[in-house]
Amino acid sequence: MKKTIIVLLCAVAFGGIMAIYLFNNHQSIKQESSSSIKLSAFQIGVYKSKANATKSAIKNNGVVIFDKDIYRVYITLLKNEDSIQKMEEYFKSIHLNYFLKDLYVSKEFYDEIIEDEYLIISSDVETYSTINKDIITKYEGVIWHI
Repeated sequence: MKKTIIVLLCAVAFGGIMAIYLFNNHQSIKQESSSSIKLSAFQIGVYKSKANATKSAIKNNGVVIFDKDIYRVYITLLKNEDSIQKMEEYFKSIHLNYFLKDLYVSKEFYDEIIEDEYLIISSDVETYSTINKDIITKYEGVIWHI
């Protein structure tokens, strides 16, 4: 009877320790994900060949990002709904097909591009290409340092 109680107490203690560990681990993961900001990436292509992805990126002022076994081409990343809407209208007007993909970035990166987003909202169509190139160049710099 004593052995059964000792085994039972050890099992409860072990379970309690594991529960505390998992709870604390879950909290730290939750805090890390809350420091990430969701952006909408305008993706214009997914390629198996890096050469084809690079051609598309050069043609459209984009950046090639290797993702597992494919190459993705992005032309801008935005968070603000007004700037996203302006870019959607712009890309439709120039007949550029795109797909909006959710990407998570650090707050520090978003702080770097927030002014660019407000420039899109307040500027004319003629400047969109330059602003998008600035955003995507900053993103490329962040990706290469990961």
